[in-house]
Amino acid sequence: MTFLSNMLREEGDYEYKKAIVNTIISIVEENPEAKEADCEHTSLATRIIHLLGREESRTTTPAKYIRYIYNRVILENAPVRAAAVSALAKFGAASEDLLPNILVLLQRTTLDQDDEVRDPMNVSLSSLERLLHRYTIEPTTKPFDVRSVPVEAVPVEQPKDISIGVGLPRPGIESKTNREDTYDEQLSAIPEFAHLGPIFKSSLPVDLTESEVEYVVRCIKNIFSHYIVFQVNILLIPLFFFIEFVLEDIEITVSDHVQKVLKPNWSASWEEIGAENELEDTYTLLIPTLEECVKKIINYMGMQACEQSDKIPEGKASHALYLAGVYRGGHDVLVRAKMALGGTTVYPGAQAITIQLTIRSTDESAVQVIASAVE
Repeated sequence: MTFLSNMLREEGDYEYKKAIVNTIISIVEENPEAKEADCEHTSLATRIIHLLGREESRTTTPAKYIRYIYNRVILENAPVRAAAVSALAKFGAASEDLLPNILVLLQRTTLDQDDEVRDPMNVSLSSLERLLHRYTIEPTTKPFDVRSVPVEAVPVEQPKDISIGVGLPRPGIESKTNREDTYDEQLSAIPEFAHLGPIFKSSLPVDLTESEVEYVVRCIKNIFSHYIVFQVNILLIPLFFFIEFVLEDIEITVSDHVQKVLKPNWSASWEEIGAENELEDTYTLLIPTLEECVKKIINYMGMQACEQSDKIPEGKASHALYLAGVYRGGHDVLVRAKMALGGTTVYPGAQAITIQLTIRSTDESAVQVIASAVE
């Protein structure tokens, strides 16, 4: 590693240093004790910082890397500073001892001159501020639940066309605020929706019509703790006020009820939740490869792969996938999927995979819902 690090600091073009970084990352993924690198190329420096953030739970001296990462916040350009902010947040989430100091460092980033660095922190703070304000003005005896704050920030979609109805946004891209924040503000302004509480998750727009027709209808699924609001946006070309629409069906999937969340120490979280609300079952799926099986499980459940378990070493005939998420209402959900090639099926010659699925959650109903994703 010392040899490779020295090579990285020497003169060289992008492709040369990219090859060195790829080699370092491969070594680090196999050997957690090797985690030092430096580079002046923006994209490579960003990859290195993301790697440090991802591997923080395995480091023996996290304070050393926090100092290195924060130096990037001070000295580097906006993309590298943004990556450094993300990495610092991961270190803070994994270490209670270092959290107070990291919060001080992150607070300073809210004054950064670039939106790319500043907005992720401001979005989270604005979401918390908005929900706290709502809590103070609404009559309630319940204590404030921090789990109601959106877990992940997603680029918001900016209006591009004419909408008929309640005047809600249409597809486009807006990176400066949280999608849930925008829809939540608009829906809460409608008296009939004001009592639903904060939005847990909003889906990307789903087309309900063909793109070639003279009218376009899109649906956004707004998931609340106990309700679902279907937000329908309509574009008419030419404009008619009375028309009969033929629309596609809209589906509610398991992933609509879940937000991804990264657990730096998945095993510790698994033990912390315990087996009080646990479900375990075995399935046989007609899927030819472990790689495809991993992708489908992640997609169906809408959860975050942890411990780099979405990567399968070459030549393996079995694998374990570890997933983490938050179910609507703020309930933690963890999934362990042990899979092996060679499952038995009623179809001669068909490739199949046997999966032992174990689900734990802080909520009993969440376990049942997540299990239905593979049935």
